[in-house]
Amino acid sequence: MTDLSGDFYTLVFESEFASLADYEKALKNILADKGWQASYGRLRKMIRSGRREIYTVVD
Repeated sequence: MTDLSGDFYTLVFESEFASLADYEKALKNILADKGWQASYGRLRKMIRSGRREIYTVVD
């Protein structure tokens, strides 16, 4: 199969945490989850690159 339209796929997961420590704790729990590991393992084969962006919410 050939994609004639070119590269254009972006997937965004958005979450809010009270602190970076809370984010790190949640990430540790997610990465330890066997279901997530299995799902991500299949998805990872299709990922060319990635990045994380951390923002501060300003009211």
